[in-house]
Amino acid sequence: MVEFELASLELDSASSMRILGRDDLNFMCETLRINGIQTQVKGRMTVVFAYPGIGVGEIYPELSGCTGQVCDLKQAFGLLEEAEIALVGLSTEEPARRRSLGVIPFEIGRLQTDLSGLFTQVIRDNRAYLKRKTLIALPDGRLLEYGDITDAKQHAREVIDLALKLADCSRFAPAA
Repeated sequence: MVEFELASLELDSASSMRILGRDDLNFMCETLRINGIQTQVKGRMTVVFAYPGIGVGEIYPELSGCTGQVCDLKQAFGLLEEAEIALVGLSTEEPARRRSLGVIPFEIGRLQTDLSGLFTQVIRDNRAYLKRKTLIALPDGRLLEYGDITDAKQHAREVIDLALKLADCSRFAPAA
């Protein structure tokens, strides 16, 4: 993996970015597994996006953007797959809520248990929704975490661009 300047990994749509380690990646992988995600994460670049739920923004405007975010990621799936980047979604919503979006070519799990502590929930009217967050698992075991996202659609586009750039650079990195 080519080393990047920390500033080059920051995104305009996220006000916070952290680089996490292997322990966080291991806990995230276990959290995904026990919540039904079968996608292999370790050893490959994987984008994990957590979102409140489809249509939630119609009720709670501060949680809006999910439908656009999922549709943008759905549209970019072919590019990500071609670059050997896995894509996984995570929400607290019932899978039936996504039917209006048609076929989604990547796994979206329903978070019921979080062993990692990486996924924050917000409560509205006694219902838990995931706070929007994106994690990018790098093949070397590091985990990039983007939170405090202000514009879901812009963020989705930025994450897609960043993941493709990282994948492209890692392909041409000298062997260790």
